[in-house]
Amino acid sequence: MASELDPPAEALLRSMAESVVAAAPDDWDSAILVCEAGDGGVSARLAYERPGGLDRGRSPGIDHSGLLDVSRRLGGPAGLDVELTVRPDGAYEAILTPRGAHGLIPAHDGHIYVLDPSYRPPQPGEDHEGPLAGTTGTGDPEEAARLLREVLRLKYEIVGRTEPPRPPASGDVIARLTPWAGVEPPADLLALYEVTDGDPLMFYGYEWLSLNDLMRDGAKGEHLRARERSWPGWETGWNDAVLDADPPGTVRRVTGHSGWIPFAHDGGGNYLAVDMAPAVRGRPGQVIRIGRDYRDGPGHLADSVTALLRMELDTLARGDYDAEEEGYIELAGREWDQTVALNAREHRIDARRATLNSVHGGVQRLIVSHGAELGLGGLHSAPSLHDLSLTCRRPDLSAVQALPLDNLTLSVEEADLGLLTGHPTLRTFTLETEHEVDVSPLGSLPLLNGLDLSKAVVADLRPLAYMGGLRFLVLSEAQWRDLREATDDLPPLAAAGLHGDVGHGAALKWADGFKGTEPHAMLRHTGRLTR
Repeated sequence: MASELDPPAEALLRSMAESVVAAAPDDWDSAILVCEAGDGGVSARLAYERPGGLDRGRSPGIDHSGLLDVSRRLGGPAGLDVELTVRPDGAYEAILTPRGAHGLIPAHDGHIYVLDPSYRPPQPGEDHEGPLAGTTGTGDPEEAARLLREVLRLKYEIVGRTEPPRPPASGDVIARLTPWAGVEPPADLLALYEVTDGDPLMFYGYEWLSLNDLMRDGAKGEHLRARERSWPGWETGWNDAVLDADPPGTVRRVTGHSGWIPFAHDGGGNYLAVDMAPAVRGRPGQVIRIGRDYRDGPGHLADSVTALLRMELDTLARGDYDAEEEGYIELAGREWDQTVALNAREHRIDARRATLNSVHGGVQRLIVSHGAELGLGGLHSAPSLHDLSLTCRRPDLSAVQALPLDNLTLSVEEADLGLLTGHPTLRTFTLETEHEVDVSPLGSLPLLNGLDLSKAVVADLRPLAYMGGLRFLVLSEAQWRDLREATDDLPPLAAAGLHGDVGHGAALKWADGFKGTEPHAMLRHTGRLTR
């Protein structure tokens, strides 16, 4: 990065500072304009510090388009971050940082510093055992081929299609498909390609892809990438809970797996796939739903491709379909509509109007607000609860000990974390308190991977240094300072969060405080407007 700004960049920053002053309210103390310039353009956020606090509601209305040129000259591989601080007396300071030259990322309520870009938090299904010994697939290739011919015949009649189906896929299907997928497909899926090479009318709500379309661009193609784990980034991904499919225990609780083979898509990022690595109650070759709309976890559709074809044929035979749209048949019936089951997995309770008595056994994510003195005994009705968010005063966390929670979010007056000691499944925990809390019991959680204490009053932060499994930690600026003053040791973090309204320069200084990191490249420019 250059050691100083060139005249055009200096002039642009001065002009932006003038615009900030011109748009300022009467009682402002300072202003911060944060801009991110990259290939996608320039985004900006403007906030004024006023006696009542930060005023974030003002549109920047500032011409910052010239930052793209500055970014091309001074920025990193992914662009340029600019933080411009302006004061009423006309003094201003800009900090410019090339994006991509560091792992510091602006977040909604602070900053995240990525120390290990390759690390991803483990998901529960990665540790799942496979099916019970002797469990085999239920698909039948001969029956699947016969059912396919019959389903296609009926669907062609319904839409008035007279041309014959495509010819079979060319070549040795298993020899083509197995190296691409990295795992051998089930025999009933292979049998379909020996009848016809895909068809837009198959399967329910999806298009069955031809082998050439499916395998386009090889292992790097978009269709095979659909089985890769979804990762939105640390800000929202660190405590994502993966929910179970219906029936429970059939599909691994992961958002991607190399044992999944996509074979049909809806054109919007969702896929049908055969699952060759099922969970303990699943079967090899079962058909699952994955993709954009299944980031909470995959969905189970049928025990096999053969069973899926039986479902289609039964639906057509009873006339439970809609073919009003040309070239498209929408199947209906409970076996196809998973909306009710998916919605039932999540339950919200306003404790001012309802109690935990409304919680049922299918709930996997529970969000309780306005809990006050809410008792948690009713949680025993949700033995499959994986994600709990609770707002109340003084919860009795002993009720949580028996639940298979992966993620817990508490906003409370006070809490006895000793009641969580040894919890066997808890992976991520967010805590907000009004009174002091002892966090040392969290060191006993064998799977604890992520922790946000930025809004908690913590008696002693030193126990955090000895939580060897911790890979993500969010604290306030004052908490980070206290922790670093108390100990030189930190857990082996892959990423860290700095919560609060912290300037970019201060955030860079905080990031530089992690051992083994090199000082971040940055350029600081100051000036004063003529009043």
